[in-house]
Amino acid sequence: MSVGNASQLKKDTMLTLTLAIIIIVLFISIYFKKKYVSFIILLPVLFGAAFSLAIIYLIKGSVSTIAIGSGSVVLGIAINYSLHVFSHFRHKGNVKTVLEDLSSPMTLGSFTTVGAFLGLLFVKSDTLRDFGLFSALCLVGAIIFSLIVLPHMLGEDKSTGKETFTPQETFIDRISEYRMKRHTGPFRFFYFILTIFFYHLSQKVGFDSDMMKLNYESAKTKTAEQNLNKISDISVKSMYLVSTGKNPG
Repeated sequence: MSVGNASQLKKDTMLTLTLAIIIIVLFISIYFKKKYVSFIILLPVLFGAAFSLAIIYLIKGSVSTIAIGSGSVVLGIAINYSLHVFSHFRHKGNVKTVLEDLSSPMTLGSFTTVGAFLGLLFVKSDTLRDFGLFSALCLVGAIIFSLIVLPHMLGEDKSTGKETFTPQETFIDRISEYRMKRHTGPFRFFYFILTIFFYHLSQKVGFDSDMMKLNYESAKTKTAEQNLNKISDISVKSMYLVSTGKNPG
């Protein structure tokens, strides 16, 4: 079962990361309409992952596979840093202005997120501690790369100080420019109804107490376990009864 868990976790990790990268690359390509931008935006994430693993090696030497497998979650957070830089540069067209506008809010925002992940270091689970440490260090590496290295890769014309490509309006721009203040009343009523509906459903959520379901068990493993139980008493569990009395007898 342990071998099956490790093998399946490796496959799931590759699948989730691959799907996340494909979706992100497609979205970025549609928004920026530049092929090289997708690759550059992913660089802070790659640097953050390498930075995190390197520091973990120096600190403790090993990390849980599950922590690495949760990389798709960190990927979505870390890539926001480079997206902020490129999006702002897309509208301002000047690297100096971008850094002046984004340095403080991005640094402050990264501190809060990193701090949230570092909070997992105080839990009892080794896996959660590894996940918190890996995620926090990955975000630290991503923000460092985004604010120090990434600005040098922006397509700015040295003679004019402006970006070399003219931004083209996309449907994403049109959605972001929509002003909800024009329809405040209907939206408030809609959100109020949704809140009541979601609260009602949230009270019906149950929790599965069977910890064995955390393990992955293939059909082949289940069949082998059933056959083993037929020819041995390995599945028989011991039961102990404790009682009190006046003497040991």
